Amino acid sequence: MKRNHSYQERLKDNERILTHSQKIGGMGSWEVDLVTSKTFWSEQMYRILGLEPSALEPSWDNYLSLIHPEDRNDFLKRTGNYMKVGGAFSHVYRIQRADGVVVVIRSEGEILLDADNQPRKIFGVVEDVTQRQLAEQKLRESERLLAQSQRIAGIGSWEMNIETQEVVLSEEMFQVFGLDIQDSFTYQDFLSLIHPEDLPQVQFRINKFLESGGSYEHTYRIIDARGNVRLIQSIGEVVQDDLGKAEKVRGVGKDVTEQSKQNEEVRRLSLIAEKTVNAVLITDVDGKVEWVNEAFTRMTGFEQEEILGKKSRYVLHGIGTDKTIQAFKESQMSQQQPFHCELLKYKKSGESFWVEIDGQPVFDEEGNFLYFFEIETDITDQKRHYDNLIRSKNESKAFAKEMNEVLEEERARIAREIHDELGQQLVGLKMSFAALNKKTSFAAGDLNLANEIGYGLSRAIQTIRDISLDLRPAILDTLGLIPSLNWLIQEFERVTQIPCIKSFDTSVDFFHKSISIAYFRICQEALNNVMKHAEATELRVVVVEKNGYLNMEIKDNGKGIPDSQKTFFSRGLLGMRERANLIGGELIIFSGERGTTVQINSKIKFGEKEEDIDS
Repeated sequence: MKRNHSYQERLKDNERILTHSQKIGGMGSWEVDLVTSKTFWSEQMYRILGLEPSALEPSWDNYLSLIHPEDRNDFLKRTGNYMKVGGAFSHVYRIQRADGVVVVIRSEGEILLDADNQPRKIFGVVEDVTQRQLAEQKLRESERLLAQSQRIAGIGSWEMNIETQEVVLSEEMFQVFGLDIQDSFTYQDFLSLIHPEDLPQVQFRINKFLESGGSYEHTYRIIDARGNVRLIQSIGEVVQDDLGKAEKVRGVGKDVTEQSKQNEEVRRLSLIAEKTVNAVLITDVDGKVEWVNEAFTRMTGFEQEEILGKKSRYVLHGIGTDKTIQAFKESQMSQQQPFHCELLKYKKSGESFWVEIDGQPVFDEEGNFLYFFEIETDITDQKRHYDNLIRSKNESKAFAKEMNEVLEEERARIAREIHDELGQQLVGLKMSFAALNKKTSFAAGDLNLANEIGYGLSRAIQTIRDISLDLRPAILDTLGLIPSLNWLIQEFERVTQIPCIKSFDTSVDFFHKSISIAYFRICQEALNNVMKHAEATELRVVVVEKNGYLNMEIKDNGKGIPDSQKTFFSRGLLGMRERANLIGGELIIFSGERGTTVQINSKIKFGEKEEDIDS
């Protein structure tokens, strides 16, 4: 009896120890007799379920009612599989407590089978792993964010066990080293990547770092698997154990090859910008100067501190600065658009100078505006030379125009003298000879001579008329341009027997004298070229007045102007272009296998008052 009492006391003690152990460990126990359906839940089991022992009778159905609806079917399916094979099992699922709080449960147990391999008893323990699950979830999320950050920033992480010299690299670190992901990686593998010229320095820095502890930063070169040289920036720290002994080293690394190249490029560009002969300015979007180079000071006379923070137009612009161009520049800058312009500015001394400005907005990788980069080139000498060239060209044009007018006037004078003096004299001789011929009886031989003299006088009179008309047809001054062109085309048809289609659509016949002469001479030269060289069978002349412009087109169906003969025609073509230029017109000549087209288009002027046709 005493022995039984001792056993019972020990059993109670073990139960108390088990209860306290479950409470301390946060684990509850349960047991189900599958034959009698008798179920047992420990006190800690009730605590995990958020229940008082008297609140709910332990049973299989009551427990199922506490399992989260979304996990219940999976729980039953897994339990059914466990029942078939027996043995140990482990399962994680959610419980929805009576107070509405959802907790995550990890359950481990064992199924006992009877002699017929039928489930007889099932028992196990449960543990509230909610906080652990949340911690693991946060850890996974943190690791995910870290990996994502490393991918975005191109930074990899590493950790080395000092004793084993085994190195763990993140996925991104393998990419930094230009390696495929490997199961194992050692310190010696790392050293084998280092550029031979950098290896002694890297080893020295790492050994010194391991001896002194703390943290270090170093940049070195590696040669990746493809033979490419990469520049790596690495930052690390020593991790000590509880006894203060160095246990491992961990850190991060980044491939800074492209960054180094960009930095070097920026350095070179900065040097170029500083030493170039052109002025370089960096301004904000409002045009306030943030930086200028030495050439700016040499060009303007203003020191850097005199211009920084100010808008250049408040310092460098003056009475001669074109406000329209300045407004264009400021509009482009406000829209963060590039611009190109020429602007008159003023030095500190008050002297004016011309600059050609190229402005370019600069943005960061995300497209955010940073600043404007302006290059200003002093073009004062070029502008002066250009102005002189334009002045010389205008003077040459005015002289050519005056010479052409003098030539036309001289032609008109000669034509009049030939027609009025010489022509009339010949007509008088012919009339006198005709009167003499009527009064005198000539011998047979003398009669033939008299007839030849009369015929010669007629030919001479016609030649005088042709020369006079060629020099300056009187019809141009008396009837105007359109009748003169019509007469010219009729004469062309009479001489060449080439049919001509002509069309005139103008409001008047008379135009400004310079325009009438130019159009008449250009048409005359074009018809002469057709007559002499084109071998055409048809000609078309169209004159149209439209929107204040007079357009004339002369088109033939001849063989065109061969390349070998263009030099032959060059004097005539040059003369036509020069006449068009003198009246501010545009002359276009097309020539091909289907013939030649001559077009002239000019602004219309009326009357006889001499004016600048280009105005």
